[in-house]
Amino acid sequence: MLLLRWVSFRGRVSLGRYWMAYILPLFVLYWLFVGLDAAIFGAPTWQPVPSPIPAVQAAEAWRFEQSYVFYPGGPITGVWLWLSWLPGLAGMTKRWHDRGRSGWWNLLLLLPLIGWLWLFISLCCRDGIRGPNRYGPDPLEVPARAVRG
Repeated sequence: MLLLRWVSFRGRVSLGRYWMAYILPLFVLYWLFVGLDAAIFGAPTWQPVPSPIPAVQAAEAWRFEQSYVFYPGGPITGVWLWLSWLPGLAGMTKRWHDRGRSGWWNLLLLLPLIGWLWLFISLCCRDGIRGPNRYGPDPLEVPARAVRG
């Protein structure tokens, strides 16, 4: 039941709950799997980035230049990244709902730097709209029946 709520795109999630239920677990599990990859497959290193264009590959070989990228993971981390995109996207969508916006705002991820910065500020730093909205009740409001006991 908890897993289904974690990957559900419906409803709202408050700022604090977003950090504790989505950001922190996904971050900790990512680094746990990086460590597991390092323990099993060895320490991460700089990896050459192959060019998809043969002429560029030949030019790089002739000039003895190669592009490198540092990827701290391995196969286990790669599988985790594929599995974690759904709960990550679901959490972001619920945060947009708490801010009174559609989950389509997640498409800001397609804008490097500016979109990511906007997303971080909007979802990870700003509170949601107080009171109910079209996506559901305010996650911070205590239901009246819970107060009465």
